[in-house]
Amino acid sequence: MGEANSPTDYIAIITDMHLEPLDGRNPQRRGIVTSPEVRTRNLETVYQDLASGESPEAVLFGGDNANQSVSRPDYRRYAHSFMKRFPAPVYALPGNHDVGSTAGWPHHDPDAMSEACLAFRQDWDDWWLLEAAGFRILGINTQIFGSVLPEAEAQCRWLREHLSRPRQEHLLTVVFGHTPPFLKSADDNFRDGSEQMCLQPEARRPLLDVLFSSPPDLLITAHAHRHWIRQLPDWTWMGLPTTAVGQKDMPTVPSHNLPEGDDHVGWIALSRDGGGWRVRFHRLDA
Repeated sequence: MGEANSPTDYIAIITDMHLEPLDGRNPQRRGIVTSPEVRTRNLETVYQDLASGESPEAVLFGGDNANQSVSRPDYRRYAHSFMKRFPAPVYALPGNHDVGSTAGWPHHDPDAMSEACLAFRQDWDDWWLLEAAGFRILGINTQIFGSVLPEAEAQCRWLREHLSRPRQEHLLTVVFGHTPPFLKSADDNFRDGSEQMCLQPEARRPLLDVLFSSPPDLLITAHAHRHWIRQLPDWTWMGLPTTAVGQKDMPTVPSHNLPEGDDHVGWIALSRDGGGWRVRFHRLDA
């Protein structure tokens, strides 16, 4: 683990882009200071980095790809058309900005979430299995855990089934989702605003039931706009950096309960290193 020289067989991970159309008709930015132009320019930089270097085995987008619900056709088309420019295969997950807040939040709306998930699925699967670069990655839609949506239970069964299968020695098992299950412990319930950065108890419970019964080698989450690597008793946990919106650009969201880490903006290259793995953080604002 830790930083290494640029790998040749790797997976590129890009997340929390918060893209929105640049035509000036959508002034609402939900507490984000950086302009749509800056976010778009950051993504163009990442695209050029990948286009000019060794091609990844896959490109993963980790949610909050759009800055408003993808049930809005203008946001869905703008964000997803950007994502489709990247070298195939491309996989994507939704975040709270894409499809809505999880169960436990006062503004959780199952009907609106169902509509937004259907819109997301016009372009991507919202949970999937990928085997690439020595990893077996289970991408999950964290936003539907604990909800009344019928696909929430189906996703839990799917995740449990795949995690309980015998491990393949040459593949490391990864669970990849947008919202962290907690910040400090499974009992987190801060009620001070920082709980915006993790799942509420009713949403985290079904996910943790699966993860604790068959732990992955690595858990990867986004949403917190900070890069960290934590060794927990049951798995290693990597938090992803934002590709567009740093913590300094989110003044309304408390960050004091987040794990310690790197708040720079950038993207991640994930690769194998012998029997383990390594990560290279490509910073855009260093």
